[in-house]
Amino acid sequence: MALSTATLRRATDYLSEAVLYAMIIFSPWAFGSTQTWSVQCMNTAGYVSGVLWLARVLLRRHSNSEAPATERLRGASHRVFTRLLATLTVLILAYTFLSAWNARLKFEGSGGIRLATYLESISWLPSSYDQAYTWAAFQIYLALACVFWSTRDWLLNGGPRSHPEALSADRSERAFDRLDHPPSELPPHWRRLLWLLCLNGGILALEGILQRMSGTSKLLWMVTPHINSMAEAQFGPYAYRSNAATYFNLLWPLCIAFWWIQRAPPTRGRFRARRVGGSAHTMLLPLAVLMAAAPVISISRGGTLICGILILGMLAMIWVGERSGSWARKLGMTAIVGAAVGLSFTLAWRPLADRFRSVFDESMSGRAEIYANTRPIAEDFKWFGTGPGSFAGVYNYYRTDKRMVWQAYGHDDWLETRVTFGRVGMALVLGALALVPLIAASSSSVAVPRGLAGALGLSMFGFLLHAKYDFPLQVHSLLFLFVVECALFSSMGLTRRRPAR
Repeated sequence: MALSTATLRRATDYLSEAVLYAMIIFSPWAFGSTQTWSVQCMNTAGYVSGVLWLARVLLRRHSNSEAPATERLRGASHRVFTRLLATLTVLILAYTFLSAWNARLKFEGSGGIRLATYLESISWLPSSYDQAYTWAAFQIYLALACVFWSTRDWLLNGGPRSHPEALSADRSERAFDRLDHPPSELPPHWRRLLWLLCLNGGILALEGILQRMSGTSKLLWMVTPHINSMAEAQFGPYAYRSNAATYFNLLWPLCIAFWWIQRAPPTRGRFRARRVGGSAHTMLLPLAVLMAAAPVISISRGGTLICGILILGMLAMIWVGERSGSWARKLGMTAIVGAAVGLSFTLAWRPLADRFRSVFDESMSGRAEIYANTRPIAEDFKWFGTGPGSFAGVYNYYRTDKRMVWQAYGHDDWLETRVTFGRVGMALVLGALALVPLIAASSSSVAVPRGLAGALGLSMFGFLLHAKYDFPLQVHSLLFLFVVECALFSSMGLTRRRPAR
């Protein structure tokens, strides 16, 4: 029976890894997972990952095996924070479920004709003003919750169990001495995940750049979208260039940091001669350059500004955070960032400059009007909001002039979350976000280089900052990638742990 259980545990590990990889590849290439069919595919895969996660947990309990090394290296505060995050996950799902179940309004019909039907509801519970869209939001959030907890469990417990040296306390301590302790410190399944993220993102960036240079208005040279049918408004598989820019800004700092630690000198006793350009990690350089250049080439103003902030943050990490590095290495790293900047401005300087000059003439592409119509909704539905996913249906009633465009998104995800979740739901979401770094800061489980943790945190910060002026949280592929990065960050051990004497 023990052998059978061990075999099942390995099988669930491999299946979880395969499902996660399939979602990472499928999500952006399926036109950003912005259509119903692609979202349903992602939801189904998310539920499968959740079932596999539960199976892994039950198999571990059934085998009565010793706790993994990662579990033994977690402190009491880490367990408290993790349980709080699990509780908030359940509360957010329950909040969304209640809003849909206790809906006050539902719309019937399709296209431009939707008839409203008022429903009986309990006044002191969260209520949705667009029942169908709130049910859809619940399905998405449930699948993403499964992805987060399944991915995190796989990262912490899914690697080879005969690799305790990568998790030992003394090596964990050395991980904080430099930004780039040797790559052998990262478990193999972590490296595989990072390689896939970098390769998939780099190929996607190359496709987007070639598509933009060709002048075609077809996404992936296949489909002309109904919205944003002009080539300059698109980028790669995304009909909205800003969404593409957000995707690459989530990845390129991580790619640079991964290259930085992959090229680190071997540990004593593991020296192995390397010729320049002779290792696989050199592939990460062009991938990072392509992904860093893509937000600027997309001529997204917000994406370009966030990219600039990330560049400054990465340079600060290189020159200030890496105290023991040589000047040659720092200059080489700076040259890589400079190459990305040079490539992007060579290909996109003129159209990008024109867009920045027109930013105030266009009232921030109509955002001023959207914000003016949206703020009264937040005031009218302070505590429980209008229901997750219900923004488009409610916005129609707050247009001061019916000739105004009926917007599907608020172009300010923080404001839109306040509108749809209310203060109560917003507090739950903010609490969950705050717990992710707290969990990492209180753990010494999987020791990672500070540079990798810093780059990942910087990418996530840029994503949340961009959400203030756009809607990345409403795009499934972007929200999915952010959730995966949250799982990565919360699995890192950032606490110094002194070796036992």
